[in-house]
Parts: sequence; structure tokens; C-alpha cells
Amino acid sequence: YEVPLELGELRQVVREWEWICNFLRPSRPLGGKTPWEYLMENHREEVSFDAKLSHMYRTRT
Repeated sequence: YEVPLELGELRQVVREWEWICNFLRPSRPLGGKTPWEYLMENHREEVSFDAKLSHMYRTRT
């Protein structure tokens, strides 16, 4: 992997990887679901869609 040297570029790479891990990549400990799927099925009432209180929100910037 080529790692960006600029902080802004590195942040973008980390954000993209975080999005992949939270929304696309299934997790064995979560029964083969993504963290987002697990959260929606088990803790939906605790999720705030208006405020970004967690780093785990479903938008791609």
C-alpha cells in the first residue's frame, strides 16, 4: 500500500477504510453482519440520525 504523506490525504484514506469496515465488511463476531446492520437491528432506537454523535454514521464525504 502507498501511504499518503499529507495529513489531509491520510484522513481521507482513513475515512474511506472506516466506511468500508462499518458498512461493507461483514464481521464474524456480529453474525456475519456489518457493524451498521447489527446496530440497526439491535440498537436502532439509540441511533440519532440528526446529530453525528458517533463516528459511525451513514454518509460518505
